[in-house]
Amino acid sequence: MFKPTLKSRDLANQLCGYTLSVIFMLCLGCQPTDSLPPDVQKRLAESSDKNLSSNSDANQTSESGNNSDPDSKTTEPAKPVVEQSNIDKSAWINDDKLPWSYWEAHYVGNTRIGYSSLTVERSELKQLRIRREEVLDRASDGSFIPVRKVVMESYERGTGELASFRFESSVDGERELFVEGRQVFGDLDVSTKAGEAPATRQKIPWKTEFWGPLGVQQLLMRSPMKAGELRTTSIFIPQLLKFIPVLLEAKQIELTPMSSGVALPLLQINLTVATPEGNSTSSIYVDDQGVIQKTLARSSNQMVLKMRVEEAVMQRLRDQSEFARGLQHSVEFSGDAADTKGATSVVYKLEARDIDPYDALLEYSRQRLKSISPTTCELTILKLDADALVSERQPEPADLESSLMIPADKPPVLELATEILSNQEGLTSSAKAELIRQGLARLFKLREIQPEIVSTLIVSREREGSSIECANLLAALLRSQKIASRIIVGLRVDSKSGQSNFHCWAQAWIEDRWVDLDASTIDGCDMSYIAMRAHSGSGENFYADYLSIFKLIRKLGSISISKVEKSE
Repeated sequence: MFKPTLKSRDLANQLCGYTLSVIFMLCLGCQPTDSLPPDVQKRLAESSDKNLSSNSDANQTSESGNNSDPDSKTTEPAKPVVEQSNIDKSAWINDDKLPWSYWEAHYVGNTRIGYSSLTVERSELKQLRIRREEVLDRASDGSFIPVRKVVMESYERGTGELASFRFESSVDGERELFVEGRQVFGDLDVSTKAGEAPATRQKIPWKTEFWGPLGVQQLLMRSPMKAGELRTTSIFIPQLLKFIPVLLEAKQIELTPMSSGVALPLLQINLTVATPEGNSTSSIYVDDQGVIQKTLARSSNQMVLKMRVEEAVMQRLRDQSEFARGLQHSVEFSGDAADTKGATSVVYKLEARDIDPYDALLEYSRQRLKSISPTTCELTILKLDADALVSERQPEPADLESSLMIPADKPPVLELATEILSNQEGLTSSAKAELIRQGLARLFKLREIQPEIVSTLIVSREREGSSIECANLLAALLRSQKIASRIIVGLRVDSKSGQSNFHCWAQAWIEDRWVDLDASTIDGCDMSYIAMRAHSGSGENFYADYLSIFKLIRKLGSISISKVEKSE
């Protein structure tokens, strides 16, 4: 079972600065300010003088009517500095574009460290409801860390005028900071609660224009910038309850590679932010509509890339993050699993919180259920030769098909099946399935479940992985021999640790019933296996099939042995 280490938590704290700086730089609101830092003011003054001079020269040339040689080189006059108060204050997004959503993946080098999503829609009160979520779940070395999440939500008018907002940051679901505010008669009435400390409340003088969790994006979409243009604005940071000056400096249009593999002509805009720790600069790349498509930000001497991705990719990243978090949970177990050796049946008692454990378990030939109370269930595990249930699910077409997760028709899997079976013929389905299980068990090197599921084709070559990869490969080998199979997700009780841990294995349809097979151990399945759900592995998202199981596992309180029966 995956557990975050102390090193992981240290890395999470180090990377937190990146997450928050990028969020506040690009996602929060803005309004005019004159309190830019001295070095930025100097750059603005120099740029302004240069721009005014260039504009004056250009105007003189235009007024004189001098038509120069078309082949001669001319310099496009740069735009003067424009303060946000002079920008068009019309609606930044039209109703025909709502709801509007986009998703981003965050990378350091080739390592994905987090992701974000944004949704803009009309509320019931005809306001804009803007919600942005930022998640950091990996360190820069690729290791998984406790999930750090920041959620920002605001209600505002189409022109960007704020009505209310809330900000929340958490680590592994535990809230660290919560800030909410509402505009009342020109003031922002703000309530702040950090950890377990009592909430505090204060009022901040507020200007109505240009505030929101999408402030910079709103500014650019309302009035797209052009190469050479400079603008000043500021962003509001909920943790600091103050505005931070920002300089936007448009550079040039570049062909910029995107995650889809297509290069788009995007305008590079440098953002300089005056944070309490000092000035920081990042680059955003926007299209001709002012929509941010890509971001480069430096944090702790590392370049962080934020890139737009498709919704399906975003969903897989979310599921993977939830999967990594789910691996941290186990269920308390009491009893001695050694007592179940050689038993003909074992009765377990499962107690849960908020759910009936009966609904969390799978009923089939060797696993029978009996509800005791709304939160207690009796589970009986029988010998492998138990009679099949009349209501037991029959094989479906997906249980025989090749898929991305179960590639039964791919050469690496077919070659491994041939190696294990040694071209033996005339075997019954039962004998063939057990021979495949034993052969894979001898070849397979088991490791702990990691938060990233490895492709079955890679596992078929390396012959190493967790119980998930082992079950996927075993199912693929069975299907390659026309034996219907499915993946079982559940728990395996361990009396040594006093826990019941997440585990996966396979089932094969043999003699009109589902038979449990596990190649992650030489001995195969025994009475310590508790099945919760079954799936065919037909989807393209490797993580989605496990998320509902983790929700159930978190609600199971304890498992204990009630009765063990053995043959005379």
